[in-house]
Amino acid sequence: MKRLAALLTALIGLTLTLVVPAAPAGATPAPGTLGALAAARGKYLGSSTDNGELTDMAYTSILTSEFGQLMPSDAMMWDATQQGRNLFNFVAGDQIANFAVANTMTLRGHTLVWHSHLPAWVQSIPAADLLGVMREHISQIVTHFAGKANQWAVVNEPLNDDGTRRQTVFQRNIGDSYIAEAFRAAREAAGPGVKLYINEFGAEGVNAKSDALFTLVQSLVQQGVPIDGVGFEGHMVLGQIPTTVQQNLQRFANLGLDVAFTELDVRMALPRTTAKDTQQADDFRQLINVCLAVARCAGWTLAEFTDKYSLIPITFSGQGAATPWDQNLAKKPAYNAIRDALSIGPIQPNPPGNPGATSTCTSITITWTASTTSGVTYDVMRATGTSGGTFTVIGNTAGTSFTDTNVVTNTVYRYQIRARDAAGNVSVPTNPIITALNCEGEPPTPPTNLTATNITSSSVTLTWGPATDNVGVVGYDVYRAPGASGGAFTLIGSTTQLTFTNGGLTPNTTYRFQVRARDASGLMSQPSNTVTVTTAPNTVACTATPTVQTQWSTGYVINPLTVTNTSSTTITSWTVTFTLPPGHVLTGSWNVQASTSGQIVTFHSLSFNGTIPPGGSVNGMGFQASRPAGNTALPTSYTCTTP
Repeated sequence: MKRLAALLTALIGLTLTLVVPAAPAGATPAPGTLGALAAARGKYLGSSTDNGELTDMAYTSILTSEFGQLMPSDAMMWDATQQGRNLFNFVAGDQIANFAVANTMTLRGHTLVWHSHLPAWVQSIPAADLLGVMREHISQIVTHFAGKANQWAVVNEPLNDDGTRRQTVFQRNIGDSYIAEAFRAAREAAGPGVKLYINEFGAEGVNAKSDALFTLVQSLVQQGVPIDGVGFEGHMVLGQIPTTVQQNLQRFANLGLDVAFTELDVRMALPRTTAKDTQQADDFRQLINVCLAVARCAGWTLAEFTDKYSLIPITFSGQGAATPWDQNLAKKPAYNAIRDALSIGPIQPNPPGNPGATSTCTSITITWTASTTSGVTYDVMRATGTSGGTFTVIGNTAGTSFTDTNVVTNTVYRYQIRARDAAGNVSVPTNPIITALNCEGEPPTPPTNLTATNITSSSVTLTWGPATDNVGVVGYDVYRAPGASGGAFTLIGSTTQLTFTNGGLTPNTTYRFQVRARDASGLMSQPSNTVTVTTAPNTVACTATPTVQTQWSTGYVINPLTVTNTSSTTITSWTVTFTLPPGHVLTGSWNVQASTSGQIVTFHSLSFNGTIPPGGSVNGMGFQASRPAGNTALPTSYTCTTP
C-alpha cells in the first residue's frame, strides 16, 4: 500500500479542493475491453489506484476505458481517514470515490479493520474502549461513502501463515469476537445492499492458512454474522499458481458466499524475458479461468494494472513486472491472455485418469488414461515428499506415459497430470500418486504399537509407531472390522501421518482396527497389532471456558466466555452457571440472557448463539463485574448444561 500520510497531514485543518479529472470519452468499458468482457460473463474486472495517479491522463484513460471497478490503495485506510480520535478526514477518499462515480465505475471500499496503516493512537486506546472505537470508525467511514461503495473489505488479513490468529491490537484487546463485531457494525452502517468481505493473502490454494480461514468463515456463517464474501488477494509468483485454487474457492462458495480476487498480480524475478512473459500470461489465464469456473466468484481486482505504479519492486526486492501493462502503459502478453480467457473461457479440457507408477533403480514411469477431450497434450507435474511443497511442470507429452529419470534414491515423489489444449487452457490436475525408486522390492515392516485414544460416541483416534522400508514408506492404510471378533477387515482410509481419526461411528458399538504400511513400490506390510474399541454412549454435553480480558483493583472483564459442544450431537441451547466470590457484583453482560441468585450467576443462550454443532464452539459472550478494592479473586465453578 502506498502512503498518504504526508498529504493527509497537510490536509488536516485546511480547506482544499482536489480536482477530479474529467471522464475521458468512453469511460464505461467499451465493447471488447477487459471490463466489458468480464461484465458479459457476469463478473467485474477492476484495478486499485491511488490519488497521485489520477493526474496521469494516459493512465486514467486506460483505467476508465478498460475497467468497470475501482479500489483505493490507501485513501480509505484508518490512518488516512482518522488520524486522531474523532478527527475524520475524507478528502483523499472522496477524490477516489468521486472519480469512480464520475466514470460510472463501481467502488470497492478498502479496508476498515487491519493491523497495518493503523495510527499510533489506536494502539494506546484502553482495552475496554477499543470495541466502541472500532465500531465508531466503521460506522463513520461506511456511512460517509454510502451510495458510492458497493462492497467493503471489512476485516483484512486476520491470520498468520500457520493459520493462527494474528495478534493485532483488536485480537489482543477485544478477542476473537472482534471480527464478528466489525461485520455487525459494517452491516448496520451499510444496510443490506452492500457486500461485506473478509480479505486474506496467501490463502488462494488449500493450505494451513486457507483451512483456518475456512473454519473461521464457516463459524461466522453459523453464528449468523452478516458476511457476504471472501476476498483472496492473489499476489502470485510466476509459475507457482497452486493447483488447488479452484477447489479452495469452491468450498467457500459452497458456504453460500461470494469469492473474489482482490489484489491480483503475478510477480517475476527481474529482468523480464519473453519466456517469463509467456509464463505470466499462462498464470493470468489460469486465474481468470478459475473464477469463471466458480459460479459465485464475483470477479477480479488487479493490484494496479500497470508496472508503472505497481508496488511489487518496493515490497519484493529484485522482483516486479507483475501486471498486464508495462512501465510505458503498453500491453503485455498477459493482457491478451486475460482478454482471450474472458472471451472464450473457461473451456477446460477434461482431466486424464488418475495416474499409476512403476519404478526401477534409475527411473520412475507414470502412466494414465487419456482425457476425453481430443487434441490435448499432458503436463507432468512433480513435488517432493509425501506432502507439502509445490508441484512444478517437469515435462509435456502427447502420449499417456512419461518416464522421469531426474530422480535420486531415498527420495519420495508425488506426481500429478493435467491436460492442456492448444489455447493453453488446462484441466484440473489428477489426484497425486506417491512413489520412489524401487531397487529391491522388499515390503515395509509392520507399524508398531497401534493405540486408540479420544474415544467418543462417534469417533476414535488411532496412533502408531513408524514402519521402515528400504525404498521409503509413503503411507499407511487403516482397516476396520465389526465386533470384538469375526468379520472381515476392510480399508477405511489412508494417511501419510502416524495418526488417523475415524469418524461417523455408531455409539456404544465395538470395532477392531489394524494398520498396514505401504512403500514407494506399492508393497504392503503385514498388519499391525489389533486394537479393539467400544464407542461411548451418545450423550449431549458442553463446557464453558472463561478468558480474563482485563482486570483492575475493583473489577474485571471476562471476554470471551467460550461454550464448546463436547458431544457428538448438535445442541440448540445451553445454560452456563458460575459463582461470584463474596462481595463481587455482576455489572454487565453481553450476548446472553443473564440472571442472578445471590452469588450464583446464570447465563442462557440467545437465538443466534444457542446452536452448536458437535465439537463446535461459540465465543461472543462475556461479562463485567465489580469487586472490593484489593480483592483479587475471580469467579469459579463454571458449569455448562444443555436444557
